[in-house]
Amino acid sequence: MSLLNVSKVTLKFISSLYLLCTLLLLLLFTFSLSAEEKQSIKLGLLVDLSGPTSEISMPYADGVREYANYLNENGGIKGRKVEIETFDYRYEIPKALTAFEKFYATPSILAIIGWGTGDSMRIAPVTKEKKILFIPGSFAESLVTPPFPYVFVPSSTYDEEVGVLLKYIKDNHKKSSGKPRLAILHHDSGFGRAPIEYAKKVCEKLGIEIVSINSMDSGITNATDIFKNIAPLNPQYVILHDTARRTSVGIRDGKTVLPNAQFLGTYYSISEQTFEIAGNKTDGYIAISPYRGWNSDAKEIKFIKDYLKKKYSKSEPKPIHYIQGWAVCKLLTSVIANSGNNPSRETLQNNFEKLSNFDLNGLTSPISFSPSMHKGARKLMLLRANFSTKNFDEIGPWMDIPEL
Repeated sequence: MSLLNVSKVTLKFISSLYLLCTLLLLLLFTFSLSAEEKQSIKLGLLVDLSGPTSEISMPYADGVREYANYLNENGGIKGRKVEIETFDYRYEIPKALTAFEKFYATPSILAIIGWGTGDSMRIAPVTKEKKILFIPGSFAESLVTPPFPYVFVPSSTYDEEVGVLLKYIKDNHKKSSGKPRLAILHHDSGFGRAPIEYAKKVCEKLGIEIVSINSMDSGITNATDIFKNIAPLNPQYVILHDTARRTSVGIRDGKTVLPNAQFLGTYYSISEQTFEIAGNKTDGYIAISPYRGWNSDAKEIKFIKDYLKKKYSKSEPKPIHYIQGWAVCKLLTSVIANSGNNPSRETLQNNFEKLSNFDLNGLTSPISFSPSMHKGARKLMLLRANFSTKNFDEIGPWMDIPEL
């Protein structure tokens, strides 16, 4: 073979090798791009799984994670799995702040689902600086009035819940009994204190006399002494703004001391645990909720029951806070799904503020947000405890939140 022919063969080999390498690089680049596009969507979940509010926070967390599981079993969000990174902060504010810093410092975490009032009030101002969306479990009015740009509460606030309960008292009170007399018991925390000043203002406007305001410690197991001190003031109504276990103690001991008083409570007072602790004294207890429970006829409740039965071969009743967690995760991931192929923290926030009449298949009233309104569902529902069935029965349809 001549030198010229050898050179031609060598050149042809080099050209083929170059083409092969180019194709390999293109394939590698395409594979890397595809892998990047299919990266999981990560959400931070900041909850109390072992602290003083764990009896309601645990089912809340379960509901969040179960909806994410459902999504992933059905293709995720545009082919991308949803990962929930859970941190148990035990209802301790320093631990919550540390976890929040870790979450927002992780670029792959798109948004954070939070829990308590005290920690959420510390976190809320930071979300604006760090530009990360935050959905607290707390319904404190101060989280949304005025609104923090990146903080969204899916429902009404504690102030509004208390306002509806006070209006119920006013509307159903017998005038022959004189001015309504009210005692308020609340948790000794930011959560517990959140609606108290508002309650005072509304009571003054509605002509309701507050005869007593007391707090309950996290570890309380007997509230008899509190009610014995209240009894001489002869309250006709008692509002409990606390979590389920302490509310149950309050109902049990309060109804023993004040058998003729009407007991009422805000959303986080609701739990099946109430019937276990307070027994038949729960009968007639009235609570308020922005979410519909396990025994409602909401379409999404039927969907959840069918999904759980298919997955676990049974469908045991779930607490209302589980339903809340499912609803929050569905709301958040639905907005993410409508925020483009590669949503950012900023586009997610922008799309939340554009949300209008979003339907969670009946779990709440329609949810809307705007730049000036970061409170979502604008209706509430009254529930009455029924000891014989161990259920909280709905009292009528959704109620508008009154201007008070």
